Amino acid sequence: MAAEPFQPDSWRPSSMPMPASGLWSRVREARLLRVLAVYLGVSWLILQVTSLFIQAFDLPKWFLPAAVLLLLIGLVVISATA
Repeated sequence: MAAEPFQPDSWRPSSMPMPASGLWSRVREARLLRVLAVYLGVSWLILQVTSLFIQAFDLPKWFLPAAVLLLLIGLVVISATA
């Protein structure tokens, strides 16, 4: 006798509905991962250019941490609005 095929939701009681929208579905719908990947790539490039400018123009030492802080604030804004 053949075994029945596995049903992923067979363990869930019928009185317990499956959540319609979870965090992962929202992330996929909003394409948040793609936006974050592009933002992180561009941020890395900005930090590289900033590092070159600090050396070339003899900018103060606080300039790079300030750039990182601004990029982190931008990351929060982009994550919330994407």
